[in-house]
Amino acid sequence: MRVKARPFILIIHGTKDRTVPLWHGKKLFKNANDPRFALWVKDAGHNDVIDVAGEKYYASIASFVKKIHAKHYDKIF
Repeated sequence: MRVKARPFILIIHGTKDRTVPLWHGKKLFKNANDPRFALWVKDAGHNDVIDVAGEKYYASIASFVKKIHAKHYDKIF
């Protein structure tokens, strides 16, 4: 039996990333299956996304995890 996985995707990317250009993140997001989520961090580079995003970084991850939990909780219990 073959199962098609539909993983949840969260992309967090700095808009001024010069190591991995923003267009890479945008293309990954565009081509990802739903459910997909993104946090585009204005003025963040490659290594300062957490510092620049601040609480938005942690909030986006918490929201992402809650969505996964809500989707799968009913199937488990």
